[in-house]
Amino acid sequence: MTPAAIIEMATADGVSLALSTSGTIKATGDQVAVNRWLPIFRERKASIIAMLKEAANSETSWGWRVSYPDGRAFESYIVPEQTPRQVQGIYPGAQIEPIPEMAE
Repeated sequence: MTPAAIIEMATADGVSLALSTSGTIKATGDQVAVNRWLPIFRERKASIIAMLKEAANSETSWGWRVSYPDGRAFESYIVPEQTPRQVQGIYPGAQIEPIPEMAE
């Protein structure tokens, strides 16, 4: 089963997958369904994480929240829209996240 098929089937079963801040899989939803899918997620962990990272890096936005470990934080607006990978290149070492209402 491909990672895309696993994600699609788990979603249809009420399970949402996302990357956690530590870079692992975060599964949420109906706990019975999550528990049913956990063995499959563990078995295909690397390929599912790769797909989630690829999807996260393909979304673009022109509004970004930028936070540095030293506590500096601000919003950045970039035209044309950028992917997370591009924004990370502009702000190395920062935690970045798109401002949802500005993402495409």
